[in-house]
Amino acid sequence: ITKLPIKIIVTTNWDELLEIAYKKSGQKIQSVVTPEEIKKYNENDLVIFKIHGDLKNTKYLVITEDQYNGYSSSHPFMLTRLKSTLQNKSVLFIGYSLSDRNFTQIRHMVDHELGGLKDSFAVFVDISDNEVQNLQNKNITVIKSDFVDVINDLVNSI
Repeated sequence: ITKLPIKIIVTTNWDELLEIAYKKSGQKIQSVVTPEEIKKYNENDLVIFKIHGDLKNTKYLVITEDQYNGYSSSHPFMLTRLKSTLQNKSVLFIGYSLSDRNFTQIRHMVDHELGGLKDSFAVFVDISDNEVQNLQNKNITVIKSDFVDVINDLVNSI
């Protein structure tokens, strides 16, 4: 994962495995969870948007049904920043299922408001060939992997 040609990662994962792996590979990475971190975000840096929060910023965790349903109103800072970022950068999506409402919302926003993504990547554990083709039609290269492989790759890079 740390060798992919991307500068932007969008994830729902709360842990710090990605940050640790990138730092271990010698790459500087910035986590973005809070409005304050978005203000400090440098477009030239490698950045990970943790759209469901992280364990260090529990105020921004998205866990419950109500939090999922109210995401766009409780996290407008994240969606606004993502919208402007996704116009210009290739992205790695990791930690999603295709049924994840926030992933669907981001894809819809990109397709209908931005005219599509630049070439991007997504890691999925369980995805059908039809879904892979649908995402490839939207410039998203699917990396099929089971959860154990993803974790092992991250742990091995630490």
